Parts: sequence; C-alpha cells; structure tokens
Amino acid sequence: MKIAIVENRSLAIVTGTFAANIAAKDIEHQFDALTHFPDRRANAELDELAHRLNEFAGYVVELWEKASAPNPEPEIEAFTRRHVELTRRYWAAEGRCMNWFITGPARFPVARNEKRMKISDARRADLAAHPAAARKAVKRKAFPHGADDEPIRSGDPSALQRIMAKIEDLALSIDKMKAANSIVRRMEKDGADDAAMIAAIVTQTGLSAEVAARGVVLADWQWKRGFDTAGNRAEIRRLKGG
Repeated sequence: MKIAIVENRSLAIVTGTFAANIAAKDIEHQFDALTHFPDRRANAELDELAHRLNEFAGYVVELWEKASAPNPEPEIEAFTRRHVELTRRYWAAEGRCMNWFITGPARFPVARNEKRMKISDARRADLAAHPAAARKAVKRKAFPHGADDEPIRSGDPSALQRIMAKIEDLALSIDKMKAANSIVRRMEKDGADDAAMIAAIVTQTGLSAEVAARGVVLADWQWKRGFDTAGNRAEIRRLKGG
C-alpha cells in the first residue's frame, strides 16, 4: 500500500484526512552547513520518509487482514501525522548543526555545535524508535488477546481451545519425528545418502524438506542423525501444567 510518493523532487502524502506535500527545495537549506550537496541530502530524506510511511501502511493493512479487522486507515493516519512531525523536528535539529568541513575551522563554535548535535541525535533516535513502538501498538489493537505466534494470554476467551490445539500440534509433530527417526535408522543401515533420506521423510511423514534436512544433514558438531522430541514433550507438559 502506498500513501507516499516522491516525484519531481517532491513528496506527496495522502491518508485519511491527512495530506501533505514536501518539496526538496523547501528543506535543502536545513542541510547547507552539513554537506556540500544539500540537494542530494534533501532528496534522500524524502525518499526515506516515503519508504517508512509506505512500509508501516503495508504492515497495518496486512495485520488488519489477518485479524479480519475493519478499516485500518485511522491507524495509518495517526502514525503518519506523528511520524511526519517527528521527521520535521529532526530536520530542524539537523539544520542547527554545522560540519566544520563545510563552514571552515576558523572560530568554529565547537561547544555550542556539540550541544546541537546531541539534540539532533536525540531527535533521530525518537524518529527511529517510533515505527517499532507504533507496530507494537497496532498489533495489540488488531490482536488484543495475542496473535497465533505469540504466547497465549490468560484473558483470551479462546485460551483453552488454543492450548488444546497447540498440544495436538506438538503431539502430531512428535509422532512425525519419531517416524522420521525410524526412516533414518533404516536407511542408514542400507547406506542411503542424505538426499534419499530427506526425500523419504518428506514423502512418508509430511515434514517439510527444510525440517527433514535438519535431522539428516550433520552439522560439524553433530555425530548422530535424528530428530530430538524432548523440547516438544517439555512444552506439552508446560501447557498441561505438569
């Protein structure tokens, strides 16, 4: 999903009721004392901002589809408003900094510039932290009781069903790995190579080729082929409260 497009050195953003247009020529001056090529820096900043906005919008749309949630646009708009604000604050802080390679070393205000650079670094850190924090927030909204790939929460009304389903999946995985171990032992005696073992395991157990390879192809530190079911058994005991 694209909510931000850069064309002709100008960034156009539209999402929900929010719209903005940022021209590179309007922010170039903020990089005059930092680089010999402020126009290139301005272009790069617009491209990076567009990428961050589009990446977050795509994440939210995908998340909302998985959760079968309604319109994701309010979340995208809220993020966009805040992220553009944080970006402008960062640009403004950068505009107060100077690179002595650009301005010249004579009478260079070192202490004052160091203070301004610290502020700019803090603004950059705020900007970098915002997408990660926003992703966590929207994921909690999409899945208030936790997603399928997250720990099961006690407040989840379907917690019992999810626990039972997970136990069944783990038990099935154990059965498949036990069957795979039998295949490995039998084929090792017959002198079969790794590829033949992997193919047999995939065909007869339904395990993926990637999983099968982990139990067949020996790593440098391994001396014996096979699949370890101890972890899954321990997880079943934990889920059962034993």
